[in-house]
This record gives sequence, structure tokens and C-alpha cells, in this order.
Amino acid sequence: MKASLRQMDQHTLLILFKHGWLSGFINITGACYVYLFFQLSHPTAPQIYINLCAVLITAVISTLIARLGLRAAAITRLKRYYRYYYLSVFANSLSWGLLYLINVSHMSEIQHLFMMLTLVGASAVSIVALAGSLVCFLLFLLPIMGILIFVNIHSPDTGFRLLGISLILYSFFILFIYLLNRRTLLENAALLTNQQSLIDGLNHINEKLNIASLTDSLTNLANYRYFKERLSEDWHRCRRAQLPLSLLLIDIDFFKEYNDLYGHIEGDKCLKIIGKIIGNHVNRNTDLAARPGGDEFAIILYNTDISGARFQGLSILNAIQDYSLRHEKSKIGKVTVSIGVATIIPTIDNRDEEYLIRLADEALYKAKEQGRNQLV
Repeated sequence: MKASLRQMDQHTLLILFKHGWLSGFINITGACYVYLFFQLSHPTAPQIYINLCAVLITAVISTLIARLGLRAAAITRLKRYYRYYYLSVFANSLSWGLLYLINVSHMSEIQHLFMMLTLVGASAVSIVALAGSLVCFLLFLLPIMGILIFVNIHSPDTGFRLLGISLILYSFFILFIYLLNRRTLLENAALLTNQQSLIDGLNHINEKLNIASLTDSLTNLANYRYFKERLSEDWHRCRRAQLPLSLLLIDIDFFKEYNDLYGHIEGDKCLKIIGKIIGNHVNRNTDLAARPGGDEFAIILYNTDISGARFQGLSILNAIQDYSLRHEKSKIGKVTVSIGVATIIPTIDNRDEEYLIRLADEALYKAKEQGRNQLV
């Protein structure tokens, strides 16, 4: 649940920054438009331009913060930029409001009405631009509309006083529309978050199923299917690069007798132990340990010559023997293995990877024929 809320917070904050990045340009354009309007209508108050500079600076700062917020990936960084952003939004709104408050007495009637329409329009735009944060919306709406209402209600002109009362009603209307819009946004964010959670869950299940389809459930080594696929891939890679490819085939000696004597449960335990020992000896990402089936194991060694493959095989042979897993039907009283090793640099004349399997299988047969518990 907490993870879902974090995802939803992240989604709404990204929407806030995305709209903030776009509305920043509208804000800057609006300030430039006000400047041109006052320039053409011959204002008498030069401080208007100072106030407009403050508007432009705060608009640029909030736009840059929104841009940085869009690039932030971690929720902690998003929240940090969010704090900076709502402060810049408040500063921008206060700059607009002070522009109107300080200069209203120096404005002509047409300039007065123009500024009112500009600020009322800005508050309407904020319904969409600041839908991602109620705090940002209130910090933008209250300074602008508060100053507009205050100035007009205290005006000696009855028409402007009535306009101030209308602005109060307009503010509540704007707030109501904003809350409806925000509720829709949050519902959509919740749906998207749930959808993403479902997709992530399905991907996780598919990943597990994919791993299960390639893994032997008893030993957690690669199964026959993945062993064949990997051997074919490595064969073609080695053939292109003219690198040696080695294959070790490993059989547990007298495993049928072990099963008959101790039962299948102990037989499975034996397979797990041997599988773990073999797996522990395969450390490179380029190599693969597998259990193609029954009591047979295999190791694919990419770019490994015969001396390297023999060293690997002897290490496994000695490790299994040193483990001393009891086997009364074995010649030495404990579980041992026979290993067949084959190495080749694949060529077109070798046909395919089955040739390497055949060579390793012949070597394994010789190891068994010569008395087991050895590497050939």
C-alpha cells in the first residue's frame, strides 16, 4: 500500500512539473504581453516595469525548477524540488498581485480592467497548471485573488466594489472547479498506479516462469532445454571467433545402486549435493552448469582449452570425493563421479554442437570403462 501511495505521489508530482514547465512559458509570455500593453498605452508609473521584472524572474525560476523536477527519478528528489517549486509559485503569484496593488492608483481605467482580466485569466489557467498540488494552487490563487478583492472592495467606485464581491464568488467557483479537476486527476493516478502494479506483478510472474522453464527444480542448475540452447549459442560464438569450447559430462558412479539401497528421497538429496558442488565450481558468467537429466551433469566452458577444462574437472572430482557422502555399494565406500572432457575449436567441418557432445560422451564412457572415479 505504501509503495502504491509513493507511486501515486510520484505520478502527480511529475504531472505538476510537466504542466509547470509548460505554464512557465505562458507566465513569461503573459508578463511580456503586459509590458507591451503598458508600453503602448503610455503608463505614468515607471515602477510597473520593476514589478514586471520581479514577475519575470520568479516565472523563470519556477520554470527551471519544474524542468529539474521532470528529470528527477527518485521520489525524495522530486519532493525536494516540490518544496522549491511551491515557494517559487507563491513568489510569482505575489509578484503579480503586488504589480496590481502598487500600480493600481497610477493606472488608467483601461489598464485597470486589462490587469484584472490578466490576473483572473491566470487564476483560471492555474486550475490545470497546478492540478498536481492543492498547496501550489492555493499559494498561487490566494495572493492574486486576495489582492484583487481587497483593492476593488475598498474602491470608492460602486461598480468596482460590486466587482470585488463578484470576485469573491468567482474565487469559490474557481476552487470548486479545481477540486473536481484534482479529484479526477487523483482517480486517474490511482488507476495508472494500480495498472503499473499489475504489470509489474505479471512481469515478475513471467520472469519466475521463464526461470522455472530453464532451471532444474531439484538442483537449481540449468535444465536440458537451456543446456542445449546455450551449447548451440556458445558453439556458434566460438566458431565465429575461433575460440576453444569445452564440455564436461559428469555421471554419478553406481547411482542406481545408491537409489536401490537408500531410497529415492536420499537419492534426490545426493543429486542436490552433487549439483551444489558442481555449481560452486562454475564461477564465470560465460560458463554454465546443467543437469540434462537423471544422474548426469554437464558443464559448458566458453573460451577454455583442454588444460583449463581438465583442471576444472579434477577440482570437481576431488571435491565430491572429499565430501565423503556414504555409498556402501561403491568400491571406496563413498559417492564418486566419472567425468568425460572434450575441447574443440568449432569449424564448419565439425557440423554442429552434437559433435562436441559425442566426443565428451565417448570420453565419459572410457572413464566408466576404466574403473570410474576418474577423468578422461
